[in-house]
Amino acid sequence: MTKTGPQDITRRRWLVLASCFFVHFICGGGMSANGIYMVEFLKTFDESAETLSWVFTIPWLITALITPVTGYFTSVYGARKVVAVGATFIVVGMVTTAFTDSVHLLYLTFSVSLGTGFTVIYIPSLSIIAEYFTDRYAFANGMATVGGGLGNIIFPLLVQTLIEIYGWHGAILITAGLSANVFVCALIMKPVTKTTEKRKVKTLEMQYNIHSEEVSAFDITESGPHDSSRVKNLDGFVPLQDDDRTTENAINHEHDGRRAYSNKKQGETYALSFIACGEFISVHDTHV
Repeated sequence: MTKTGPQDITRRRWLVLASCFFVHFICGGGMSANGIYMVEFLKTFDESAETLSWVFTIPWLITALITPVTGYFTSVYGARKVVAVGATFIVVGMVTTAFTDSVHLLYLTFSVSLGTGFTVIYIPSLSIIAEYFTDRYAFANGMATVGGGLGNIIFPLLVQTLIEIYGWHGAILITAGLSANVFVCALIMKPVTKTTEKRKVKTLEMQYNIHSEEVSAFDITESGPHDSSRVKNLDGFVPLQDDDRTTENAINHEHDGRRAYSNKKQGETYALSFIACGEFISVHDTHV
């Protein structure tokens, strides 16, 4: 198993930042291209503009509803798994939209799937930055947010060009292929706590187990009749010595520290999710 130390985390965090940059690029660009798809949907489907406008309104409603839930799942399962789930929603939603011939199906394939997917990948990209950039979080968060701004500019131009060449069906399929790279970003988002804190506790537990085995193998005949501190009782239990208790206390202290850190991290993730909800809607708001 490959171990991740402080130097590995320092090197990896720049890859994590690049992944978050791309995630913001997909979120910002994907939502900004709604106006272009609106024009194409009006040409394809025999529906009024009022009816089709709901296709692009529902995603914002979903964003407001599931953002706190996304924050909870991020704190429990980590950014990697949550981003992978969100990428699945995006890719499946785009592919099925390309073969949809009904506005009512668009509500499911485009509105629900994409709205859920974009929200689910956006929130973990904020929390994972906080894990890796504890000292330069403001800088890292700003660099990742630049991806959303570039997506707002580049994505609509890209989608319009693809529509002119391949039609909106082909354009959204190509966009799905581009969005599939979010799966690679999810693989890069390796949790920090499972590679540092957990290994520290495991090391202490190994030291405690080794010391206990040495005590259990202690030969009473070598210790002499007056060394009653190492004599087993009727249940075969060897009383803990000062060294044993010190190690055991250290293990308990590490477990308590990890629980406190986990609670703090969960609270920070909740706070980030509520802040990101307003930020995501305000920054990527599209007027059709």
